[in-house]
Amino acid sequence: MQRNSTRLILVSALVAPVFLLSACGFYLKGQRPASKNLQSVSVRVERPYRVGDPALVMALKNRLRAQDKWVDKGAETRIQIKDIQNLSRTLSISPIDGRVSEVELEASAQFSISHNGEPLVTAQRLSVRRAYSFDNTERLASEAEQDDLIATMQTELADLILLRAETALTQAQISEK
Repeated sequence: MQRNSTRLILVSALVAPVFLLSACGFYLKGQRPASKNLQSVSVRVERPYRVGDPALVMALKNRLRAQDKWVDKGAETRIQIKDIQNLSRTLSISPIDGRVSEVELEASAQFSISHNGEPLVTAQRLSVRRAYSFDNTERLASEAEQDDLIATMQTELADLILLRAETALTQAQISEK
């Protein structure tokens, strides 16, 4: 009996902070629920002569699917991705061997948002930047770290675009009243 009550106290001590944090509006990264304003959303990308969707579009669709908001056709809200750029810049070079030692990555996208055919956001660009140390002695690990960082940046960019869509819809509803 003593063991069960100890487990119950331990479990409640671990779970209670999670409920308290979500009650104040804090959510783990990627777990924030979408606004009720976003009922059905479609995502399109302009990429002539390319097969498949870029990582940003896949991240947007995955976020919307997880919240049952994504539809392919007949959506109230449409997000049109016009330009996606992934850039890499050298920040510093090692004075010992003259090789790259620090790199900055930037992921950016230009997009437009419309709701029921009315434009809400036109040709806006958002970007995310990260810097990381590049180790030439462990090249495979550094490349894997870069790939993980780019995927994380694409997901963060998708979250920023959805947040911008929610804000634009809320502002449109306020101005209608």
